Amino acid sequence: DRKKLLADGAEIIPAGSSKLKVAGPAGVFFEVYEPLLAQPDPATPLIVAFQMRVLDRATNTLKADTGGLQIDLRGRQGQSVIPMGVNIPVQTLSPGAYMLEVEVVDTANKSAKRSTPFEIE
Repeated sequence: DRKKLLADGAEIIPAGSSKLKVAGPAGVFFEVYEPLLAQPDPATPLIVAFQMRVLDRATNTLKADTGGLQIDLRGRQGQSVIPMGVNIPVQTLSPGAYMLEVEVVDTANKSAKRSTPFEIE
């Protein structure tokens, strides 16, 4: 009874490890819970955006940052969960220990931030 991890028509294959290779593709899957999508208010357009940052765990130095990216909400009205699959720029990182942070915000001034450690070999 496992659910496939799907985001924008692509299936994300989960890894059993937080150790990533510089040469390989790497990404993160997360779901954004946005209750305002279930019953949208036409008078108040909803905007949901996210920012992904990669920090060096030893120095807390910022190594990568997507900046704020707006999530395409077309066709999602009536849903409250937005599945997201985002590439991690491992090719730009040196081997070492990192922290991945994802922050999501909406126009209702609601936000959520999650983080997870990972390593580049």
